[in-house]
Amino acid sequence: MKEYWYTRVGIAVGLLLFFLAADVIFEDNFTTWTFILLTTTIIGFSHYFVGSFYQLQAFQRLEKPAKAHFWFLGLSAVAVIVSAGFLLLGQIALFSFVSIGYFMIHGFCNEITLYEKTKDKIANRWTIASVVLALLGLIFLSAAHPSSLFSPQLEYILRNDFLIQLYLSESIFPRIGLWAGVVSISIAVLLQLVAVFRSSLKVAHASFMVLLLISSGTLVFLYPPSYIHIFSAFLLYHFLVWFIFYLRRFSERSKSSLRQYIVMHILVFLPFIALLGSGTAYSLVDIFILNSYVFLLLTTIHITVSFMSENWFKERFLN
Repeated sequence: MKEYWYTRVGIAVGLLLFFLAADVIFEDNFTTWTFILLTTTIIGFSHYFVGSFYQLQAFQRLEKPAKAHFWFLGLSAVAVIVSAGFLLLGQIALFSFVSIGYFMIHGFCNEITLYEKTKDKIANRWTIASVVLALLGLIFLSAAHPSSLFSPQLEYILRNDFLIQLYLSESIFPRIGLWAGVVSISIAVLLQLVAVFRSSLKVAHASFMVLLLISSGTLVFLYPPSYIHIFSAFLLYHFLVWFIFYLRRFSERSKSSLRQYIVMHILVFLPFIALLGSGTAYSLVDIFILNSYVFLLLTTIHITVSFMSENWFKERFLN
């Protein structure tokens, strides 16, 4: 196990402790889920805003920075238009599930990028693909839990939403979620087995991964957890992986770079903490911080413009 896996195991353990602490500290599901969603959303905002700052800053090092800025604005506009289409049609729940699939593609590309940067030969593309697919399977399985179609305020989002109607009519949606989860995890296991024959991955390591995927999938299938737990765990994992990656990179570069990186996150956190700390700000919290529309819109923009950092995009469109 090298840096790549140490980071991920550490984050997984940290998230597990975070969820357990939230369940122990808060007495009811409403408070627990609200706290988890607040934490996920605020960390997500810092990921989006700070990430955009450094991405725009990196454009200045390109041969054609104006072209990069044009693509950034264009892709952002496309993301806004698509998001507005879902929202105007009232399909917020459908939009959220489409966004999850979109985010899975984003997460897979990011894991490949991080793998190539760490040069850790234990991790390979087949293993990463199987883990990403398994995570998608866990999300599908957790869709059997009623919280999958709740808004952040823990109310059904829109009664005329296509997915809401499926869920409310004879439990069709939970059954779809369960079978989609089983299929996803089954394919993930097959991909992990393929990894043994496609690389130098040790059989013992592959066996452990297969056992982990099957056992976790079976556990979630038999005892579906809160969708909010699974959804937040996936997002927080992504946010923390990149935060730690750049924390290490800036610490190796210079103290001033590291200081700027940390201060920028603090500057994003402070307004939200100030809002939550004031007794009169809860209407603003509902309007902005705990608003599915705002978070999904920012998520879609972030994912879309993040493709500009991929080598294939740079070579084809930015050179």
